[in-house]
Amino acid sequence: MRNMTSQDMKLSAKVQLKGHWGAAVLIMFITWLAIAGVPTIMLLLEKVIFNVDLNAEVYDRVSNIVSFVLAGPLSYGASRFYMNLYHGREAGVADLFTGFNRFGRCFLASLAMGILTFLWALLLIIPGIIAAISYSQTYYLLNDYETLSFMDAITLSKLMMRDYKLEYFLLCLTFIGWWLLVVVTLGIAIIVVGPYLNATFANFYMGLKEERQEIIDRFMAGNQN
Repeated sequence: MRNMTSQDMKLSAKVQLKGHWGAAVLIMFITWLAIAGVPTIMLLLEKVIFNVDLNAEVYDRVSNIVSFVLAGPLSYGASRFYMNLYHGREAGVADLFTGFNRFGRCFLASLAMGILTFLWALLLIIPGIIAAISYSQTYYLLNDYETLSFMDAITLSKLMMRDYKLEYFLLCLTFIGWWLLVVVTLGIAIIVVGPYLNATFANFYMGLKEERQEIIDRFMAGNQN
């Protein structure tokens, strides 16, 4: 990216997180609890509180459905938090729940990206990864352009990421050492790595947006016609 290197993005992320680490960690924990932690919560309800044995198939289906339904709105809200940090605006845990004000659009975006990524992954794992990277800017775009439909946001993300997918992938690779630290610390380091990673990705989006503004303007103008 001409206007920003990966090191620039990571340095900016660290600066933006100063004074906001508590909110960032709490947002990450709530998101994990809502998406990945649902099975654990259901197990506690089942065994400890209600002392019943749910059918294993029902248990899996319910937990997976709840996690999937919440993923879109919470991803939208987390994106808003990190975009607010970038712009120096007020940012807090309340940002995480803003996606529920646009629940339908956020949920459908998550559903569509999941289906499209799965279909590409059927070909081989690499096309699935490429597809996921292509759609990676969707929630930022939904935040920035509230008139966009969920499919328009996905389409615009693909257009913006054209010729930038490798750069995004290489940015992800710069965090390999941090992920090894997460493994070594049995997951404890995620309280630092998670916010750092997300803030860096928000900086990537802002740099990409600056470079692809002409494409965005043409796309938005076409939508208005």
